[in-house]
Amino acid sequence: MAEWKKVVVSGSDISQLNNDANYLIQGQDGVYLTGSFSGSFIGDFTGTASYATSASYATSASYADSSTSASYATSASSAESSSYALSSSYADTATSASYAPSVSPFPYTGSAIISGSLEVIGLTTLYNSGSTVFEVSGSSGALFSIVDDLSGDIFTVSSGSVNVLNISSSGETVLSGSLIVTGGTTGSFTGSFTGDGSGLYNLPTQSFESNQIATGSVTGSVDVGSNSFTLVSESIALMNVRANGGFENGLNVTASGAWSHAEGGSTTASGYSSHAEGASTTASGYSSHAEGIGTIASGSYSHAEGGSTTASGYSSHAEGASTTASGDGSHAEGFGTTSSGQYSHAEGNGTTASGYASHAEGTGTTASGDYSHAEGINTIASGNYSHAEGSSTTALGGSSHAEGIGTIASGSYQLAAGRYNTHNNTDSLVVIGNGANDSTRSDLALFNSQSITFNQPVTGSIFTGSFVGDGSGLTGISASYLASSASNGTGISTFTYNGTSNVTVEVSGASALSSNTLTKWTGDAFANTSITDDGTLVTFSTDALFQGDIIVQGTASFQNVENLLVADRFVLFASGSNATGDGGIVVQQGTQNIGELYGYDSGVQRWGFTGSFDATSTSYAPEAYIAAVVDVDGGQSDIAKYQKNGNIRVSGSDIYIYA
Repeated sequence: MAEWKKVVVSGSDISQLNNDANYLIQGQDGVYLTGSFSGSFIGDFTGTASYATSASYATSASYADSSTSASYATSASSAESSSYALSSSYADTATSASYAPSVSPFPYTGSAIISGSLEVIGLTTLYNSGSTVFEVSGSSGALFSIVDDLSGDIFTVSSGSVNVLNISSSGETVLSGSLIVTGGTTGSFTGSFTGDGSGLYNLPTQSFESNQIATGSVTGSVDVGSNSFTLVSESIALMNVRANGGFENGLNVTASGAWSHAEGGSTTASGYSSHAEGASTTASGYSSHAEGIGTIASGSYSHAEGGSTTASGYSSHAEGASTTASGDGSHAEGFGTTSSGQYSHAEGNGTTASGYASHAEGTGTTASGDYSHAEGINTIASGNYSHAEGSSTTALGGSSHAEGIGTIASGSYQLAAGRYNTHNNTDSLVVIGNGANDSTRSDLALFNSQSITFNQPVTGSIFTGSFVGDGSGLTGISASYLASSASNGTGISTFTYNGTSNVTVEVSGASALSSNTLTKWTGDAFANTSITDDGTLVTFSTDALFQGDIIVQGTASFQNVENLLVADRFVLFASGSNATGDGGIVVQQGTQNIGELYGYDSGVQRWGFTGSFDATSTSYAPEAYIAAVVDVDGGQSDIAKYQKNGNIRVSGSDIYIYA
């Protein structure tokens, strides 16, 4: 295996060769050394003089596993015969240990007095025939007694001379004083009850017909506990109070929510503290309110009113007919409107406000952008903060505004007005359309950040500023003004213009210019340069100084008898390549493009030499490699790139060759 091999040179210690036979290898087992040893050691010392089998820590020494005479061994202290062992004190089965009884006292017959505490674990049976079986007395007399008789009193609890609790054989229980139950009691109860009955439940429902109360009034309060209270008239329920506080009055009404109220016909109040009234209304949201006919208030704190309206959003409000307020805090009113955006508002007919805090009004309008506003008929405000008004207008861009009919504001902050302007113009600030319909869209004027474009003639009597474009349609311009404003400048031959007749303007030096020759400005005229271009070759007839970079994408040929002088300290080869590859410097010998190569072999990442190399090749096979020196003490790292055969590593006074 290739690795660094030390080179023995003059002055090296001959002991460096002692292990050349490779008798010792790091991690090898079964190698034994004889003689003395000093220093630290990691491993098994078994077999050495000290720490041997008869020494301390060996098999017969202290802490040994099988030794019988060593300390802490199995027969030594803490062993089976030591203290706390089976025969020692506190033992479980020993008869000579302290605290262990020598003879079992049970079973026991006769009288006994226990002075102190007695704890009995398990079943205890007391047996006696006739009179008292068990009695507990205190300093003031009998406290508790049980008698062997099924007639008369069989269980008595006394306090001095007063019987606090007495149970007779007839099943009668007499309690002297008050009965206080903590945590409640369960079971059936028959007979009369006097006291606070607020905790009683499963009481039978009581019905009161109207003819039972002829005159007068009922005052006070009725606590029905977990039961309900119903008032009927001619077998038709007038009022029902549920145990959870739900209040029902009407026909086929249900108030199942706690503290809810259902009234009218076929209404349902299932939400906590909800209120349903009218016909076929439902208030299922927490503290919701549904009124009218077929309305649903399912959102918490929501309100649905009118006909077939739905308020499902948190704190939403739906009113009118077939409206839906599903966004939290939203409001839908009118007919067929929908406010699905949070805090949105839809009003009118068939409008939709789906954006956050959006507002749609009119007919068929849609405000889908956040904070957008759509009004009129069939308008759409889809951009955030956008506004669409009029008829069939669309505001797509953020903070855009579309007005008129069929206009589209595509760009952000754009204003589109008029009628049917063109699509997808996101650059203009203001667009004025003049199209006839959606199929024939056109723009009358475009106001851009740096220019204004009119697509139709502009008429007027006063115009100031500069004008760029076709001036053939301009009228009212005096010839004298044109004549006085047109004059020759530097490089222009002198000419006159009367405002009507054509005139030829000649550029100074133009007559002396040659074909295929680059021109230059001399300061007052144009002149030829020493650079010619015939379409295939550009020729410099004089010296040329390039103060910037020269990029040659083809082949650069230097046909000069002098040496090449390069001022740069570093020369970059293969700069146009995006992949790794071979490269180098070729010194041509007797044949064109053939010579000796000093090159880099990218396959093995080494520099080398080869002869008879063709400079037009893209790769080469080295005949010999160049040895690299890694100076560890000089701060260089022994990395894999330089661990190649023949390379040299110097570390301190040692020299290694990789082989």
